[in-house]
Amino acid sequence: MMPKFGPELRSLRLDAGLSLAKLAAEAGVAPSYLSLVERGLRRPPALRIIKRLERALEAPDALTGLAGRVPEDLLKALRRPEVQRSVRNHLIVTFPWFRR
Repeated sequence: MMPKFGPELRSLRLDAGLSLAKLAAEAGVAPSYLSLVERGLRRPPALRIIKRLERALEAPDALTGLAGRVPEDLLKALRRPEVQRSVRNHLIVTFPWFRR
């Protein structure tokens, strides 16, 4: 469970002046579910819901990392062979034991 996700979600929601019901409606989830997430009683939601929350909060990528998710644009970049080679080379230089 991500202990920082819920409190950060709540903080962003309050800073944005949104009620739990309003944010839940904008994200397409039940207010009771969102309350459980904010209190750390439920895991962070799926990436698509996190993205809706971030849009409603006007806080791009503020929650993605806290939820242990990797942003889609980063995943797309990491799938490119030239990026994979560069990352691998960097890991080998930084961590010699990484070479296999």
